[in-house]
Amino acid sequence: MGKIVVFSAVLYLVLSLQVYCENIEAIQKNSSHIILESPLVGVLDKIMPANAFGLMLQVRRKVRKLLYGVKGDDGKVVGAYEHEGKMCTIKDLAKIEGEYEKDYCAKKKYLNDNRDQYSDREWEQEFISIEKEYYGRMKALREIIAIAKEDFLSMTGSYVGGAREMKKELLGLVQESCDKRGVCDDSFMLKWEEEGHEGESLRNELFSFREFESHCHELCNFMEDMARSCPRTKQRFLDLVRNSRNKFSI
Repeated sequence: MGKIVVFSAVLYLVLSLQVYCENIEAIQKNSSHIILESPLVGVLDKIMPANAFGLMLQVRRKVRKLLYGVKGDDGKVVGAYEHEGKMCTIKDLAKIEGEYEKDYCAKKKYLNDNRDQYSDREWEQEFISIEKEYYGRMKALREIIAIAKEDFLSMTGSYVGGAREMKKELLGLVQESCDKRGVCDDSFMLKWEEEGHEGESLRNELFSFREFESHCHELCNFMEDMARSCPRTKQRFLDLVRNSRNKFSI
């Protein structure tokens, strides 16, 4: 039983190293190279447990998979959510949502601009048809986003729960990250951090894939900024993984 526990712990750390390497490669390719400069970062870099650093990277990786999908064996990117027979990413669905809204507005504009070409009955029927098509499309997307939000909350729950005790202090770091990246003050990321009921605010106040995509992207950016700003914690994490692998090999 003891060997199984040790093996499980080492396996977790080995997988964490793989996650770290995948994440850090993406972080290094990012040209922004944002470093958070709040005094709190220095404190966190001294006291943050190595496994908490690994957890942050794992959460970031999972959320990025929702955003951008994963490559299949054929090299094609596959998303997590089915829509009209295609597996879509959050990014795909935000684009589809925008296309639906654009199509709806164009059809409404054409109908109103050409009012004199229709009888009252024809115009009313066409109006109803446009509305029915649009709201049917949006209903399908709302059903998907409800599932996607629950997946997101499940993925981020351990990270958010662990950070809750320092939420007031972390909010300052979130604000700094948003400021340096040019994120507007009405970002849901800031609101989400402030309220203390992350799940409920996400479920009840974030309805569009455009907003959801932005929130996922901003959270990943914040985690990236944190990882880059805590070099000592990063080294402790790498040392922990390597030491654990060496002990297991012995």
